[in-house]
Amino acid sequence: GIVDGEDGASAFVLPRAEVEVHDTWETSGMRGTGSHHVKLTGAFVPGHRRIERARWTARDNPGAALHPEPLYGYDLRDVPVFLIPAIVLGAAEALLELQRERLDTRREVLTRKLTGDTAAAQLRYARALSELRAARALLDRAVTLTIETNAAGPDSMSDELRALIKLDCLSVVRAAWESAQTGLVSAGASVYRSGDITQHFVRDMQMILNHLTIDQDVMAGKAAEILLGRTNGEAEPAQHFV
Repeated sequence: GIVDGEDGASAFVLPRAEVEVHDTWETSGMRGTGSHHVKLTGAFVPGHRRIERARWTARDNPGAALHPEPLYGYDLRDVPVFLIPAIVLGAAEALLELQRERLDTRREVLTRKLTGDTAAAQLRYARALSELRAARALLDRAVTLTIETNAAGPDSMSDELRALIKLDCLSVVRAAWESAQTGLVSAGASVYRSGDITQHFVRDMQMILNHLTIDQDVMAGKAAEILLGRTNGEAEPAQHFV
């Protein structure tokens, strides 16, 4: 929230009993995140339960002084930027494992051959596997780059580097979803039964792919603005790269 008379946002901590949670998160996927609406009425937050966003997200945040682990001294944006790409990639890898299992059990309707013995299914599996291996390598490299940059000195990484890492994360998400779709082509209608774990993964992926932080148009466009020097003097052009 924003305190009256101030420009920057702050984070506030309140007792659970003072917060009214409205059960509004009725979605077909990602139900477990529980992103409900909350309501506060006349709540008072003392100053020691408030921290400005600029302090909370900076490398020299209060937690960095309390904990010796290097991760506490990262700019806050350096960690959640990988959260959703990692989830999507993990889901796609699980779907590929399920696809591999079906190759040994599912038969084609007309020929009754195991799908694993058909060239089409073999090619789809190979393509999906290749896409995921490339996505995994790209994500691993982006994480390594983040670790190396933070270990090199106390400064936060540049907006340009954040833009490149964001583009890498968008590519990871795109490749993971394309891999999942490749495998679903030969999965058969049975995987969409309510009790099949495959449809659960698919619904969660479809839901999370609409999250703002991995919006292929908005985030890629902002990254391009930074890399092309067209931010129009914006003070923090990479602030939303989380």
